[in-house]
This record gives sequence, structure tokens and C-alpha cells, in this order.
Amino acid sequence: MNDNIRKLLILQDRDMKFLRLEDELESLDPEREATKRESLNRQQVLEQAKQHMIQLEVRRKDLDNDVEAKKEQIQKYAQQQLETRKNEEYTALGREIDHVKETISKIEDEELELMEEIDA
Repeated sequence: MNDNIRKLLILQDRDMKFLRLEDELESLDPEREATKRESLNRQQVLEQAKQHMIQLEVRRKDLDNDVEAKKEQIQKYAQQQLETRKNEEYTALGREIDHVKETISKIEDEELELMEEIDA
């Protein structure tokens, strides 16, 4: 009989440990779910940041292409200046070249701002 009581006490002790572990697991479920939600939120934020970076890079490339197009326009105006015989046309083309140079400067400023934002 003593042996049966000892076995029952061992069984009772194991049952109590089992119940404690079950309670512990149940208490960890909300924490685990919260961690999953936080992980998903961080992944979404990361994905949004990646998309934003892609948009900035595309915008920077567009600005770079605009600058190249404006430089070609300046070359075209300079060539026209060399070919013109009228002083008014020469002066007008000079003003156009100056205007395009100002535009290039503004585009390059915007491009620098984008590059700073990309690096930040």
C-alpha cells in the first residue's frame, strides 16, 4: 500500500507540474501573438521604406534625364546661335540658353535634395 501511495504522490506531483506548464504556455500565447503582430508591422514599415526609396531613386533618375535633355537643348541653341545672322536671334538664343541653365540649376538642386533624403 505504501508503494501505491508513493506512486500516487509522484503522479500528483507530475500532474501539478504539467498543469503549471500548461498555464505558463497559455500565458505566453498573447505575448507570442503580440510579437507576431509587431514583426508583421515592422515588415510592412520596411516594405514601405523600400518602396519610398525606389520612388526616390526613380525620381532622381528622371531628374538626371531632364538635366541631360536640357544640356542637349543648350547645345542645340548654341549651334543655332552660330548659324544665325541676325543679332536679335543671337541675343534671343542667348537668353534661352541662360534660361535653360537656370532650369538645370534648379533641377540639380532638387536632385541634391533627393540624394540627401536617400542618404538619410
